[in-house]
Order: sequence, then structure tokens, then C-alpha cells
Amino acid sequence: MRSTLRREYTPAFKRHAMEQARRRSVYAAARELGLAEQTLRNWVNKMRTEDSPVAASTMPA
Repeated sequence: MRSTLRREYTPAFKRHAMEQARRRSVYAAARELGLAEQTLRNWVNKMRTEDSPVAASTMPA
């Protein structure tokens, strides 16, 4: 069985990648940064749910 190493990205890199995706598209940003499109899409979706007022209101105080 072949194992695959998981790459880890810094929070600063993730913010940069998400900013690029917001300016252009997820596809273009992922391609330019050498990321899998789905990886960047997951980061963007996670950011949206964490920043949404609904998500914030359901979190315990």
C-alpha cells in the first residue's frame, strides 16, 4: 500500500489563498498556488460557515 503525505498549510497561507479565490475564482487561485481545487473550496466553505451570524449564534458563550 502506498502512503500519501498530508501537507499542512499555515493560517497565513490559507488566508492568502482564500483572498485570491475571492478576487478571481477558486479554480484560478488553486491552480496558481498549486492546491487541489477541493482543498481551497473546503477552506472557503469553512470560513463562510464560521463567519456567518447563524454559526456564531449557535456557538456556546
